[in-house]
Amino acid sequence: MSQLELEREALSLNAQGRAELAHKLLSSLEDLSESELERLWALEATQRLEAFDRGEMKSYSREEMFHRIQKSGLNHQ
Repeated sequence: MSQLELEREALSLNAQGRAELAHKLLSSLEDLSESELERLWALEATQRLEAFDRGEMKSYSREEMFHRIQKSGLNHQ
């Protein structure tokens, strides 16, 4: 399974499943050094920018993101 397929599968989980998976994934990074974490975040940023440039990702204004968050019920204010 490719990373993209895995991402699609993960995003199809319900909110609790996604939260549990996110927790496990983040916990798996706790043993990494600060320099390795920085390298991985830089790689992620580069990959996202390249995907955006290829038209594979959309961008949203701040207002649209706040609207989407409110609509999803994820804002815990």
